[in-house]
Order: sequence, then structure tokens, then C-alpha cells
Amino acid sequence: MSLADLLKKRVELYWAHLKTNDPFNRALLNGTATQAMANHFLVNVRYLVQQTPIHLRKATAKAEKNGEEKLAKFFKLKCREEQGHDRWADSDIAKVNQRRIIESNSEIDPSMKGLVKHIESIIDYDPVHYLAYIFFAEYLCVVAGFEMAEAWEKKCGFPPNSMSVISNHAELDQHHVHEWVDITRDLLDEDKYKAPLLETVEETIKVHQQFYQSCWQGKSHAA
Repeated sequence: MSLADLLKKRVELYWAHLKTNDPFNRALLNGTATQAMANHFLVNVRYLVQQTPIHLRKATAKAEKNGEEKLAKFFKLKCREEQGHDRWADSDIAKVNQRRIIESNSEIDPSMKGLVKHIESIIDYDPVHYLAYIFFAEYLCVVAGFEMAEAWEKKCGFPPNSMSVISNHAELDQHHVHEWVDITRDLLDEDKYKAPLLETVEETIKVHQQFYQSCWQGKSHAA
């Protein structure tokens, strides 16, 4: 099985786990997510999206320093694609909080700061490993994003198109998924990197789950 197929399978298992075992995602999918939880989610996702171009520039520089020109070119292209996506989250936050049931909180949760530091550590260690994170993030948006956005509006009752930071990424990223088999084969030695990159995804999942846990804790701030 190719590295891309193994990564896809792991992300699919992660989403299945979240739907069954994660309180925030269960609340979202069954329609009981609160405005406080929604605001917490969006504010922190906006912060993460704001970091993406920074991370891609960092990964580009590191790849260039390592003499990995193909990898650097890939990151440069990604960086151009990711510009301005935080504005989707700006719009989402304004829509979710338009009723002012709660006071909007713009504080970044320690769990999200931890995820950002985790991503930075991946790049510092080896920019090739950052490919595993990018695939994880893109494919999770694809397998989860449309379902989350539909429940967000139809079950939780949040305003239309107020999870666009997720649904727009899902729409864009679904076209990238089919390219990943060729991308991984072109940019790295799969025999060498298969096990290490799968381990990077496992480590990322552990950190990523902590953010969802913080979203569930946001329920305590509901009116």
C-alpha cells in the first residue's frame, strides 16, 4: 500500500473516532453545540490558518537549505494557495456572534498554541515530515468538513455559510487528495520515510485531539 493510501486510512479512522468518542464533534453532529463552543472553534482555527503561510515559508527555507529543491518548490506553491484564508474565519466569527448571546472571546487556547508549536517542531526536524502534516490537515478537511458544515447549519442552527473556513478548505482540498500518491512518490523516498511519516501523523493526532477537547470545554461559557 502506498504512503498516501496509508495516510488516508489513518485519517479516516481518526474521523470515525472523533464522531464516536469526541464530545465536541458528537455535540456538533447531533445539534447540541453551543455558540460559545462555535466561537472557540472558529477563533482558534483562524489562528491556525494565519500561521499556515508562515509555516510554509519556514518549510521552504529549510528545504532550500537542505538542497531539496523540488520540496521547496512544492511549499512555495502551497504558500501562494493559502494566502488570505483567515478572512473566511473572520466572516464566520462575525456571523456566529451576530446574535450576541455570549460575549465573543478572541483568546487563543493553549491547546492550539501547542498544535502550532508541534507543527513548527516538525519543520525544524525535517521539512519532509511537514508533508505528513499537510496531508493530515487537508484530508481531515475533506473527510470531515462537509459533514461538519452541514450539521453546523442544519442541526445546530448556526447561520448559513458560517463554517466557510472549513467547508471552503474541504472544497479546495478534495481536488488535492488524488494528487498525493504522485506527490509523495515524487518528493520523497517512500521506503525510507513511510514509517517516520506515519509516526508524525500519530503524534499530530495526539496534539490535535487536545484542541477538540478545549472546544468542548467552551460549553461552560454558554449563556
